[in-house]
Amino acid sequence: MNALLEIQNLKKYFPVRKRGIFSREVRWVKAVDGLSFHIDEGQTFSVVGESGCGKTTLSKMILLLEEPTEGTVLFQGNDINRMNRGQIKKYRNAVQTVFQDPYGSLSPRLRVRSIVDEPLHASGLYTKEERRERIKRALEEVNMDQDAMNRYPHEFSGGQRQRVALARALSTRPSLIVLDEPVSALDVSVRANVMNLLKDLQEGLGLAYLLIAHDLATVRHMSHRIGVMYLGRMVEEAPSEEFYSQPLHPYSQALLAAAASRGGLDCDASLLEGEIPSPLDPPPGCHFHPRCPRVMDICRKVAPVSKNVDSNHMVSCHLY
Repeated sequence: MNALLEIQNLKKYFPVRKRGIFSREVRWVKAVDGLSFHIDEGQTFSVVGESGCGKTTLSKMILLLEEPTEGTVLFQGNDINRMNRGQIKKYRNAVQTVFQDPYGSLSPRLRVRSIVDEPLHASGLYTKEERRERIKRALEEVNMDQDAMNRYPHEFSGGQRQRVALARALSTRPSLIVLDEPVSALDVSVRANVMNLLKDLQEGLGLAYLLIAHDLATVRHMSHRIGVMYLGRMVEEAPSEEFYSQPLHPYSQALLAAAASRGGLDCDASLLEGEIPSPLDPPPGCHFHPRCPRVMDICRKVAPVSKNVDSNHMVSCHLY
C-alpha cells in the first residue's frame, strides 16, 4: 500500500520570552517533538492523547497553518513546505479538514450553497457550472436534500451542520481529510451516524483520514492504525486491533482504562492520576514518569527511544 502522507522527525517549538525589560532569556514550548509516521491511501490514522499533547499543532502543520521548526511533511512524495503557489493550490484541494464545532466552523451569514462553495471558489480551478455540480454532488454524498442549499446553519441540528461541513470538505474531491474531533461536540445519539457516514465515504471514495481524538472508544470504529501522543512525542503506534487487544505503553493502558470506565471498552489497567505537565517545563527522562504506575529509576533520568516490538508495533518505554 502506498503512503499518501509521510511525517519525518516533525518538530514545532514556540518561543516564550521571560518577562522583564532587560530580559533576553528565551524558553521553548515543544508542542511537537520529533514525530514520524505515515498515512496510507484509503486508510485512517488516528492520533489520540489528552488536551495539550500537540495533536492540534500537528494538524496545523499538515494544513500549512504552521511551519515546522524541523522535519518534513511529504504528500505523495513532495515536501509541502517547498511547494510553489500552484502546487499549494492543488495541495489545499487534495487535503481538506472538518473541525470539532460544526456551528463555529460555518459562517452564520452564508447559505449552505455558499459554504460548500468556499474551497471551490478559493481555488480558482473550476467554472461556475462545475462548482454548481460539485456542490450538489457533495450534499448528496452526505445525505442532505437539495433544499438545504438555500438554508442557513442555524436552521440545522448539530449533526446536520457537521454533514454540511463534511460536504464542504468533499467538494474539492480530496485524497486526505483531517478530522479534528469530528463528533465530540455532537449528541451521543448522532455520533454513530456521523462516524458510519465517514466510514462509508471512505470506502466509496477511497479517502484517507487523519483522525484527531482523545476518546479511544470513539476512534476504534474507524481506525486502521493508532498513534498515542504525550507531550509532543509519539509513545506508541500500532494497528488498531493489535493496539486494543495488547496496549504496551502504561499511558496507552491508562487511556483505555478511562474509556472502559465510561462503558466503552474492557480494560483492567488503572486510571491516570494527576495532570499532564506543562510542555514549557517537561519532566526529565521519560515525560510520563511522574504519572506512571510502573516507573523505574531509569525513567527519571533517561528518555526512552522508540522500539519496534514487532514489525507493526512501536513503543517508547523502558519496560521493553
